[in-house]
Amino acid sequence: MHRTLERRGAEDTELSQELDAARLELRRAWLQLGYADIEGARGSCERAKALAPEHPLPHAIEGAIEQAAGNLKQALALLRKVTRRWPDAPCGHIYYAETCLLMGRVRQGARALDHAREVDHDNHWLEQREDLCALLENLDAALIPPPLELETLGVSE
Repeated sequence: MHRTLERRGAEDTELSQELDAARLELRRAWLQLGYADIEGARGSCERAKALAPEHPLPHAIEGAIEQAAGNLKQALALLRKVTRRWPDAPCGHIYYAETCLLMGRVRQGARALDHAREVDHDNHWLEQREDLCALLENLDAALIPPPLELETLGVSE
């Protein structure tokens, strides 16, 4: 039994190190995104996904990166997968709601935001939820212009 506990302890330590490395890659991705280095952000996110494939955050950040790159349809598809695979992970619902709002899908975004509120028991995503709720409360859906789709402009990455 003692060896089993030692093995579990070693596995927990290894998992913790992998999660720490994944978090570092995600921080790098956000920094790269801030400097409009989309490809760099994608690479960092891929490394985070490889380090923590069963954690929802790297997958949700992948969708957020595509959202920031203007690939809203791709972002929505990625985030839909996240919300289905990890229905209790608020991060997927938050980014999904944000992408829906950017695409003018206000009701769909509001539903996703409601679901995020239901599953965010520890309020880790409270600030993001409150920001999106404030946006929704003051939003006139009729005034939202159609989304800018880069492919319709003939722009490719």
